Amino acid sequence: MRLNLQLFMRLLACIAASVVALVATAAEPAAFDLDRLMRELSRNTAGSARFVETRTSSLLDRPLETAGELRYEAPGRFIKRTRTPTAETLTVDGTRVRIERGGKVRTADLDAYPEAMAIIDALRGTLLGDQRALERVFAVSGSGTAERWTLALLPTDPRLAKTISHVRVTGARREVLGIDVLYADGDRSSMRIEPITTP
Repeated sequence: MRLNLQLFMRLLACIAASVVALVATAAEPAAFDLDRLMRELSRNTAGSARFVETRTSSLLDRPLETAGELRYEAPGRFIKRTRTPTAETLTVDGTRVRIERGGKVRTADLDAYPEAMAIIDALRGTLLGDQRALERVFAVSGSGTAERWTLALLPTDPRLAKTISHVRVTGARREVLGIDVLYADGDRSSMRIEPITTP
């Protein structure tokens, strides 16, 4: 079954923004250094977090708030489980995406959606600490310090820029605390993150 491309791109943008929340940054209170951040990201193999996401759209009467859990497993499996207001599980594994909602399952191959594949490739570049892979799709910049930092991703691929204007990831020390996505049509997604630590 082929998915609506615009809806599919938004879902992938959300999961891409979501799983970035599962990665850690440098612990020492030093000036922000993109190379250092990439080295830290390359050490990640898995992570979990709780999220609350608020989406605003010209198509909605009021902002839509969703909440649930995120999971990442290297090298490329992402799971976003939305608990409220409607249960939904979105899984990306390799080039396959699976969406479960209301007892129905939809699947698609990312190879059929080049723009969506670009998002996933960029995400994998982030999670693996591969700055070159990331920069094939985004202009990447960072600011702040290890105590409080911001990572900005600006699409350089014209096709991707038709969907996403920019992504901003904010964090403090070793934790990602927020991900904001501005879509090209003016819609926004703002996610607050609470990493789940294991004893």
